[in-house]
Amino acid sequence: MPSKQKAILPTASWLPCLLGILLCLPSNSLCAKPMPSKEDSAAPLKKSVEPFYQLTEQFLDFIQPVDKSIGLLEDGIRVFTNHSVIAEYYSDWQTTTRRHTMSMLGYAILTCLGLLFIIIVPLAGCCVFCCRCCCGKCGGRLHHMERKGARCRRNCYGTSLTVLCTVMLCGVVLAFISNQLFRNAMDPKRPDYVFLQATKSLGLAAAELSAAPDRARNDSGRVRTLTAAVVRPAVAGAARKFRDHLIARSGVRAPLDEAEAANRLLADSGRLADELRRNWPALRDDLDRHLNGSLNDARQLLRGGGVGGCPIGADPNDCQLLRDRLAVMKPGGDFDAAPAQCNSQLSSWLPVGTESGSASRLSRSLSETEASLAGLADTAIGQLDTADGPVEEAIAAVNSTDQLLEPVWKAAEGLAVRVSSVHSDLAAGLVPDSGRTRSLEYLFLQVAPYWHLALVLMASLALTILVLYYLGLAFGCCGEAPYDDARCCNRGAAAYLLMAGSGLAFMLAWLLMLAVMLLFLAGGAVDTELCRFLTGRAGPAGYRALDTVASAYTRRYQPDQMRENGAPFQALLGDCRPVGDVRPGLAGALNLPELVNGTKPDRAFRRLSTRSVQLLNSRRDSLVGGLRLRPNLTELIRQAGAARTVDLSACAGSLTTSGSLTAAASADVIRGDPDGAGIAALHRISAAAVADLAEHQAWSRIVDQLDADLIRTLGRLSDQRRRVQQLSDARTRLIDLVGPDGRGGSRLADRLGVADSSIRRSDALSEAIDAGAGANLTVGLSAGLVDAAAAALSGVADCRKISDALNGAVRAPCQSALRPFNGFWAGLGLFLVCLPTCLVFSLKLVNLYRKSSKYERDFEEPDYMAYQGFCPSDTVPLDGRRKVPRRTGV
Repeated sequence: MPSKQKAILPTASWLPCLLGILLCLPSNSLCAKPMPSKEDSAAPLKKSVEPFYQLTEQFLDFIQPVDKSIGLLEDGIRVFTNHSVIAEYYSDWQTTTRRHTMSMLGYAILTCLGLLFIIIVPLAGCCVFCCRCCCGKCGGRLHHMERKGARCRRNCYGTSLTVLCTVMLCGVVLAFISNQLFRNAMDPKRPDYVFLQATKSLGLAAAELSAAPDRARNDSGRVRTLTAAVVRPAVAGAARKFRDHLIARSGVRAPLDEAEAANRLLADSGRLADELRRNWPALRDDLDRHLNGSLNDARQLLRGGGVGGCPIGADPNDCQLLRDRLAVMKPGGDFDAAPAQCNSQLSSWLPVGTESGSASRLSRSLSETEASLAGLADTAIGQLDTADGPVEEAIAAVNSTDQLLEPVWKAAEGLAVRVSSVHSDLAAGLVPDSGRTRSLEYLFLQVAPYWHLALVLMASLALTILVLYYLGLAFGCCGEAPYDDARCCNRGAAAYLLMAGSGLAFMLAWLLMLAVMLLFLAGGAVDTELCRFLTGRAGPAGYRALDTVASAYTRRYQPDQMRENGAPFQALLGDCRPVGDVRPGLAGALNLPELVNGTKPDRAFRRLSTRSVQLLNSRRDSLVGGLRLRPNLTELIRQAGAARTVDLSACAGSLTTSGSLTAAASADVIRGDPDGAGIAALHRISAAAVADLAEHQAWSRIVDQLDADLIRTLGRLSDQRRRVQQLSDARTRLIDLVGPDGRGGSRLADRLGVADSSIRRSDALSEAIDAGAGANLTVGLSAGLVDAAAAALSGVADCRKISDALNGAVRAPCQSALRPFNGFWAGLGLFLVCLPTCLVFSLKLVNLYRKSSKYERDFEEPDYMAYQGFCPSDTVPLDGRRKVPRRTGV
């Protein structure tokens, strides 16, 4: 045996031992009897597998979306509440079956794949082993020569099989950990025992709910304060609704909006006209001082530079062209007449100070009108909230009454009793100490040891297959070729180990898949169809679905014990979960809108609503006495008439510019250079004058200064043009608003007069009082009373404690127990998914490991044919003699 192979043997001897130790570490259920421990001892173990559990839940959400589960719940509710639907289902069972199958399509597909696995894997194993046993090729057969590339294939297959086995080992380890966590959750000796946590959490919720009504009943002063505080906000809201209804009924809003639009047009036009007038001097300053100065600097520089005034390197023709153009160039253009034209047109329409003149007067008039309309609500509130008014009477009635919300406290007590009864029933059905030996816990404890051993056995079978694979890989990697005198650690033994692992996999994989399928269907269905709704993973839609189920159940079996239109799940598991406002949760759980009807505050509030309507109807004239719906539109009509005589087309035409710094644009502000050739020649001279640095800098400075002056002047021209265009548009809109005949303003005033008369009519006021104030006051008082009752309960009942207790009762079975349960089949499922590929690689390695002779290139068939020793003797030259040709004839 070579020395290298002898050195490898000690390593191969301790590798299996190390592998066995490492495999025993993941689960203490295999190597040691589990010891009772505290709850925090399993916390690191739970955190380590938390990402895996989250992936499992995401996988379940993927194969069974929330909307499909909600559809199944809705179908179940229809069948549950209406037995006639069952007959329809039977009459069209094909459609019903197809719809339900599509709702569970993910489960159906995975179940079919699992059944195919159960059928195909044993058949494939029978075929493989029958062929191998009949052909005598099972295991390591000696003296078989390797083919070309066998070593590379052996390394590739071995590496791939190692990676897959490692992934499968992770799945098996996760299965062991999940099994241990599930066993811990179901261990009665541990403080996190599922049944104990569920009953304890329900007991805390029942105790908190039971104490809340008595606390609220004893805190009557706070209840009266909360109830009385409802009145004035409700009255204010009803007064605003009355005002809005009256304004909408009278039709005053449309003409007022038109008047506001006209007022804005006048204000904008006056501002634009003042800006237009203020910017003419700035434009003239740019022309006379800045632009004219730049042209003078260019003339001076052209006289004193270079040869004959032309810079060195510049084209003399450009210099001559620039000299000729500068002689006649001066600032100016068609816009010189624009100030006079624009000012003459605007003087009759928008004289100086229009922005703060007529528009301001119209604004004040419109503001007074709007203030009078807004004051309708304050007037109505003032009529009601007086010393002898109905508001003070309702508040006094509330403050003089004890036990205001007794039905609410009784309903809360009833809810607490129901939760307590659920807690008692659950405790009686779960805990054997209650005297019922046939409890669920008793039954579970009877089968728990066998259940745990069955799960351990399943994972151990998978682990045994992996151990054989790892041992085969270790022997194949570290062992020698299977010679006749080879020792135990050789690749022939590796082939036998791999064949043993594959045979065990072929025999047991179908059984493991069957068990995993059953666990998957049970645990997955409980998670997707129930627990993800309770834990909030399905979102608000899941809570609404559970509320629908609860309502259907109570309507059928307990119509008198629980409000059917409440929202207990959405309230207690969703809205009450944060520390914030708990009123929506309590209002939904107790159905407070129905409970407050008929209570003493409700009767007082109904009297308040009736008396308020009567009082407002008796004082209709005083409600609208302060209205001013006739704003002064004289200035608007005058300016609209003046706008019709204004023509801004000539002013706008003289301000037309090219809009950018080009040769054509420069001609807009400089006379004597219509085609821009002079400015272009100036740029060429500046670019060519590079021989003298000082001269080049001087020409560049002139060009930059002239360009900046041109850009600034053209920008001012563009701004003036924009202002003139905006003034023209405002003039057009103003004329359209008041009409081309100038009578639009009068018609607007007439419409406001009609609205003023309509808003003061008795029938309009009565309708607004009844529909606006009366109805909305009733709704506002009822909603305020519900909010006050919920606030009173939330002040004495810690909804966060109730929510946490109920969520703890949900988390105990759905997270502490169900997540490890699902994690077990998910871990073994990962093992089974990778197993077919591992079988292929292992069989490939078996064929490679049983070869005993290495591949030698010298003994290939082409080399045999080329070797001259195998040719006839008469073709072989002897003693240096010439080779005799081979005879081919007869």
